[in-house]
Amino acid sequence: MPRRGKGAAILLALALFPFPARAEGTFSGWVEAKGLAYPHEGDPERDGWMTSRLAWESRVTPHLLLRASGDFDLDTHGEVDRRSFYDPSDRALERAPARIEDLSATWTMPAWDVAIGKMILPWGRADVWNPTDNLTPFDTLDPLDRARLSSWAIRGRLYRGATTVEGDFLPAPGVTRLPTANGRWLPLPASAPSPFPTGPSMVALEWQEGRATYPGVRLDNAAWAVKVDRRGSTCEGSISHYQGWDDESVLLARPLLGPSTPATLVVALDRVQPRLSSTGADLAFVRGRLAIRGEMAVDSRGAPANRGFTFFVLEAEWTEGNWRMIGGWADIRGAAAVITTASSLEQGALPAIILHVERSVPTGAGASIQVIRSLQGDGTLGRGEVSLPVGPSLRVSAGVEMIDGPRGTFLGAWRRNDRALVRARWSFRR
Repeated sequence: MPRRGKGAAILLALALFPFPARAEGTFSGWVEAKGLAYPHEGDPERDGWMTSRLAWESRVTPHLLLRASGDFDLDTHGEVDRRSFYDPSDRALERAPARIEDLSATWTMPAWDVAIGKMILPWGRADVWNPTDNLTPFDTLDPLDRARLSSWAIRGRLYRGATTVEGDFLPAPGVTRLPTANGRWLPLPASAPSPFPTGPSMVALEWQEGRATYPGVRLDNAAWAVKVDRRGSTCEGSISHYQGWDDESVLLARPLLGPSTPATLVVALDRVQPRLSSTGADLAFVRGRLAIRGEMAVDSRGAPANRGFTFFVLEAEWTEGNWRMIGGWADIRGAAAVITTASSLEQGALPAIILHVERSVPTGAGASIQVIRSLQGDGTLGRGEVSLPVGPSLRVSAGVEMIDGPRGTFLGAWRRNDRALVRARWSFRR
């Protein structure tokens, strides 16, 4: 194991275990096993995941809250790194088996609080799409089961009646982990016009991972954000601004002429993280069983993307007993093909409408159906899942996820990725 990886692993162990010996706290966690089967040809045809989390939380003093949690993952198809145990930057193409999910200290006073450490900072009020959610990257190796990644940050909040002012400083903004080249979730062109003066007019493309260019940890590369939030009895909203880096990298093709032949062109897939400036707002109205939410952001991405766009969402939610129903519409205006990978199938399908229906019963069982219909290429993303409790700590679930669309459309590129899934999660808390 690299020296930095060993040091981080020791830090994680120290964070999780010695504190309870000195202060009372709460342990919680879970272990989940998930199996996936794809009926259409591709790599992999079947795969399995084992994910787990151990978390500890303690209010050491009336003002000081400490949190520490870590994840440990394994898989059957090589997207969890077998060569190292821990990635301190969490920027590698493959997911490291161990990572810190939360390692933070929060000092709380009646009118303000300050948190420092590694944490997740989610923003946004909408349910499926969140245009203002720019502080927290994701792991999208499985784009239909994305996991949030934490970032080192300092967060301060000031409370004045119904108004909250939040400021965030991120010295090393995180990067969303995109699917890897030549895998099921990152389809790439198999051929292209030949750049060679002789030989066939078309050449086969052989893809390989290239360079990953991310901002270094320097003060001038830090990101910051500010948000003003106002809450009322039936209405709440916020305005926000983020200045830093887009968590989703731009993918760039770079021919490698040296190892190429007249019939085959070797192409490296480089990943570059562009700068991002985003100004957003969200608003929600609640009246009885009905909630109406809207969220939007005006974004500007720097090189190599160099494009600006507006991302907005409008949705309505109705609750009736054990039923919950959401209908919504979202769109991106001002830039074509902003999303070019499977890191967010829901967002890449825009403009789109969504229908989400779920039902739970007092026994703890539940079922949900979600359909996203793209309005730009007639593609559809549908998913359904049923879950049941088995005793006080174990929950099992099964579901299907289906993607369809004409060839040449965004969702059509993943039409061979329909799948069935089963999962079992054991949870504890003491």
